[in-house]
Amino acid sequence: MKLSQLLEENLFEFYNDQEPLKTFINEEEQERKAQIDSLKEKIADQNLIIFNQTEVIRLLLEKEQSKS
Repeated sequence: MKLSQLLEENLFEFYNDQEPLKTFINEEEQERKAQIDSLKEKIADQNLIIFNQTEVIRLLLEKEQSKS
């Protein structure tokens, strides 16, 4: 077998061995991105809850102060 043929065959095998790994890495990356997006949504929800609670406290304090 010629060296060029051997080299071509080895590169082909190397490329074929890499495809499953690339697919796995891409799937993992997509899963991590989905998890990050989900966490960002949860943080936004928590921020809204905190804002609303702060607003309620502010309004209650105003109400108390207006009674005085």
